Formats: sequence, structure tokens, C-alpha cells
Amino acid sequence: MSEIENKADNLQIGAQGRNARAENNTFVQGAPKDIDVAKFAKELSDLRDELTKKQTPGNLDHLMGIGKVAEAEKEAKAGNTSKALELLKGAGSWVLEVLKTTASGLLKDLIKDQIGGGGASGGISI
Repeated sequence: MSEIENKADNLQIGAQGRNARAENNTFVQGAPKDIDVAKFAKELSDLRDELTKKQTPGNLDHLMGIGKVAEAEKEAKAGNTSKALELLKGAGSWVLEVLKTTASGLLKDLIKDQIGGGGASGGISI
């Protein structure tokens, strides 16, 4: 019996080959390579300021969300946009709801592309 070569370059594959199975996978997309890092960091700073204005005092979810956005801002300033997007994805539903109404420019585009644009695939609608 001859062997079939299984080769995949730069793809996200959950399982490949005869009798392969994949369950409960999470695929993480990286940030676009041509992102304007300074603009991304500035928009995260603006978002953090907006969240601070809209937070409910003492609400731990709000405080944790602001902290995640601050961490994302720090990573963006360091040029680590993939890590910044990962942190932003984990910022919580309140942050995403605020993003729906306040995001503009680069941040809005990144959220649509990286976090999800709603519709049949889920995510948020912006």
C-alpha cells in the first residue's frame, strides 16, 4: 500500500489524514501584518478612556474589561498586535457592547475581521 503525503503549509487544520478526529478546537487568527501599530494603540487608549467614563462604579466585570483593554493597549504599543487582539477578545461582553457603539476606523475594522462581524458566524455586529 502506498503512503499518501499529507502536507499543509500556513493553514489551520483541526485534523488531517485517515480516521483523523478533532474536537473542541480553538483557532486563533493573528493580526494583519500591515496594521498601523501607533493608530491601533491610540484607538485602544481612546476605548479605555470611554470605558472608564461608562463604567458602573464597583462593577467587577467593568473593571476587569478596562484592565484587559489597558493590557491590550500596552501590547499594541510594544508592537505585539496579535497579543493585543487576543486580550481584546477576552475583555468581556460589556467591552464588546461599548465597542459596538464607539469603535471607529482601524479598531472597528479589526473587530469585524478578528473578533467576528456577527451574522451566521456569530460574534458581534458593528
